[in-house]
Amino acid sequence: MDNKFIPQAIALVTQAIQEDTNKNYEAAFKLYKQSLEHFMIGVKYEKNPTSKEIIMKRVEGYMSRAEQLREMLEGASKPKVVPAGGVAEKEKDDEENED
Repeated sequence: MDNKFIPQAIALVTQAIQEDTNKNYEAAFKLYKQSLEHFMIGVKYEKNPTSKEIIMKRVEGYMSRAEQLREMLEGASKPKVVPAGGVAEKEKDDEENED
């Protein structure tokens, strides 16, 4: 059986890197995820242990970058929360201290 997953994964990760470079982080994240799925399936069918090891080292780097992008995207989509005791509380306390 010819392992077609690795070449597909390489094509996807190449696109992910391009999108990442162009600062299209959402598209890059999706492409990294797809490429990682292909890499994981491809590694399962890879017979050469040296190739498996090389692929897994690359996968670790791609996975790390995908996690960074996920955290960044999740952080960007969360609304800004004003902590309790913000400006309004401080002004109230200042007025009480003036007496």
